[in-house]
Amino acid sequence: AIDRPELLACSLSDDDPEAAIMMGKSLVAYYLGTEPHIMKASGADPSLVDKVKEIVGWPATEEDYKRAAHLIPDDLVRKLMAVGTSSECRDKVSEFIEAGVTCPILYPIMDDIEKVLGQIAEVLKFNDLVILRSTVPPRTCRDVAIPILEKGSGLKAGSGFHFVFAPERTVQG
Repeated sequence: AIDRPELLACSLSDDDPEAAIMMGKSLVAYYLGTEPHIMKASGADPSLVDKVKEIVGWPATEEDYKRAAHLIPDDLVRKLMAVGTSSECRDKVSEFIEAGVTCPILYPIMDDIEKVLGQIAEVLKFNDLVILRSTVPPRTCRDVAIPILEKGSGLKAGSGFHFVFAPERTVQG
């Protein structure tokens, strides 16, 4: 069998799903402003790319991305990543799996990865592979991620499911 991995950025919050969506929009603004060739494949309107590029120059700042985020339509960010409530994020991951992705690589773009891990744990099945692709402090995998996944799934890391840590690069893109 051949795995079909896909990186899927995710930002969730059941307390404030709009904030989670705005975080996703900031990432889309980054790509529209600095990597517009990548966004062509997403079906982004070329005029949107131009509007975002007016705000996101080079070098851009986090504040530039946040200002440009308000230009990004909800449907575009929802098409590209898992954002919103826990349920909406699980539904997006399911969409990717139904489309043929055999190994969704969830890339949490919010500060609290414990919420994402808790949601993954709820749907984790025997022999699944979890890849944490994020910059996290030392021992986060051993002391935080794996215990959350084990408790929420009832499976044991290494024998019930597999876990891999893949640190992100310092600069994306």
